Amino acid sequence: MQQTEFQRVAILAREGPGAIAQAAAELAAHLRRLGCAAALANGPDSFSTLKEAQLLIVVGGDGAMLRAAQAAVKHGKPLLGVNLGRLGFLADLSKQRFESELASLLGGQYTCEKRMLLSARMTRRKGRGLRAAALNDVVAHRSGGARILELSTTVDGRHIATHRGDGFIAATPTGSTAYAMSCGGPIVDPRLDATVMVPICPHKLDDRPLVIPGSAKLALSIPANAGASAAVTCDGIDLGILEYGQTLRISRSSSRLNLIHPSDYNYFSMLREKLNWGKGPATQNSG
Repeated sequence: MQQTEFQRVAILAREGPGAIAQAAAELAAHLRRLGCAAALANGPDSFSTLKEAQLLIVVGGDGAMLRAAQAAVKHGKPLLGVNLGRLGFLADLSKQRFESELASLLGGQYTCEKRMLLSARMTRRKGRGLRAAALNDVVAHRSGGARILELSTTVDGRHIATHRGDGFIAATPTGSTAYAMSCGGPIVDPRLDATVMVPICPHKLDDRPLVIPGSAKLALSIPANAGASAAVTCDGIDLGILEYGQTLRISRSSSRLNLIHPSDYNYFSMLREKLNWGKGPATQNSG
């Protein structure tokens, strides 16, 4: 039995019957054969399981990775993803590879990236403000009806524009391949320290995405007489409703996510594979 760098591993996976739960059980059994104490981080003992673990492994897709990232950052643990989803921009270890890859990975043959997070804070007229962190993005979008949403943006206190459309996205480099990309935003290398500002379905065609330094402080507000409010989400989780008189402040979080990859991980190879770069229709259809 070889010595492993990670002796205690917590596995995060959706409970209940199905392929994910089965894969999590198989993963736990394989980790124990490799000499690790492996436990599922579910139920009433999940907090202590996460706290004592040296590595968190998520079984699922990128949505599961986003949820697990909050726990990983909170407990200061590195995070590895086993992809059972569709794309797998974050969870990049396939189920077919985990048995062959885990031994070397647990022995220290891996790469580790520190991924930037955004911190969102929304002021309220009464009571305490609302706060949340996001690995992918902070999104303000129409909260109901078909009325155009107006949002005024400032960067470091300087007015940028008043955007009219369906909403606005502030994304990290990690989130640049998610909702921001589908709205026409650029793909940003995760090694860069930057925030991507992307209007959602802008009313004017010249309202274009903008990349600002990660150190910059972004603020969104609804102008007077705009007549519409915005629902705000952080990585798809509701933060609250932004109304006139309130401000949504977005800045770089002081925390980072330690994301573990197999030693042969290559970001650009991953993009080519997931986005079918350089492949013609015949190649794509043939799988």
